[in-house]
Amino acid sequence: MLVNLKLMSINTSLAEFSQNIDIVNTASNVSEARRFLNEGKYDLLILDIKVPYRLKEDAVIDAGTNFLKEIFEDNQHNHPRYVVGISGIEGDPFTEASHIFQKHGWVLLNYSSSSYVWRESLKYYLHHILIVQENIDELYADLVIVTALDKPELQAVKIVFPELKGPRQIDSKTLIWEGDVQTVKGTVKVVAASCWQVGLSAASTFSERLITMFKPKLIAMTGICAGYSDSVNIGDVIVANQSWQWQGGKIFQDDEVTKFLPEPDVYRPNQDILTKLKTIKISDLKPITDQYYPADSDNDWKIVAGPLVSGVSVVASKDTMREVRNQHRKVLGLEMEAYSIYFTAHYHPINPQSIVIKGVCDFGDSSKGDNHQLICSIRSAVLLRKLTELIF
Repeated sequence: MLVNLKLMSINTSLAEFSQNIDIVNTASNVSEARRFLNEGKYDLLILDIKVPYRLKEDAVIDAGTNFLKEIFEDNQHNHPRYVVGISGIEGDPFTEASHIFQKHGWVLLNYSSSSYVWRESLKYYLHHILIVQENIDELYADLVIVTALDKPELQAVKIVFPELKGPRQIDSKTLIWEGDVQTVKGTVKVVAASCWQVGLSAASTFSERLITMFKPKLIAMTGICAGYSDSVNIGDVIVANQSWQWQGGKIFQDDEVTKFLPEPDVYRPNQDILTKLKTIKISDLKPITDQYYPADSDNDWKIVAGPLVSGVSVVASKDTMREVRNQHRKVLGLEMEAYSIYFTAHYHPINPQSIVIKGVCDFGDSSKGDNHQLICSIRSAVLLRKLTELIF
């Protein structure tokens, strides 16, 4: 997206780092740059501000800055890890564009064919990126799997994804398991970890940290939940097509009676994920189960998509289960983290796809027990493995 003389000067600077640079693609217009970002992930975008929008069109003075906004404000394309602007435009247009670059945390260098100041700045920038890359390249994943519990939920993930090795400590509080999963389409880099503790707050903070570190295409949660006996059976797996915090709302007094007025704040996974899940049958999962957990020979269970809502407490009360059901007659289950996963993925700048899949291990009443937790965790992980084969 740069004129020939400028492009030649930049390529000269890049050539000094050729041993550390794998691929350099050059776009002559915004449309071509969009295609590159949609088809791949780039460490660095070098961007001019006066470029054509399409092939054979004239350059437009703010096309580059509009493209920058398109990437980082509208989240329409894969985000490059770094951006540096280079422009020979002078005066107010340069100043205005520089402010836009700074707003997004990037720098706009002032190009001149008679000066090498910008080139030295670019070299320092490239050198910094390469040093940082040496430390963060290994912190990348296509799929991040989060569980609320180490046992049985993460335990089940490690059974169904035996490629995962660990633990590896990535900061003072976080351990991960990681590995490469082979699918028909290629290699999928997977990272899995369990939250520091159960609950909405921990799940939100934990998933935000993993998304920031690993920049996944998909973040998924598997594990267990309570279900409603009129809609699901013990051992069935719920795909959360929406979630909200069921305790969110207003508590007030009316005629000395305390009442609760719910105010659901609903978040959903990407529709493409749900569509792929709808194509999966129990029979499709049998080869995976037979390979990784042959102890589960029962095929008499089902996959159900519906609302799975989150609260701040473990529920073992029929009255509370009824109260939650009053918020939406099609609620399938109740747990403590799904809402946080969808909320965090939605608002994170990386904006990964997200899905929560959980097995029904009880009905949220006084008979709650631990007898079905492992098998339900296994089934949710098996379904995720099949989904991984369809996505990646």
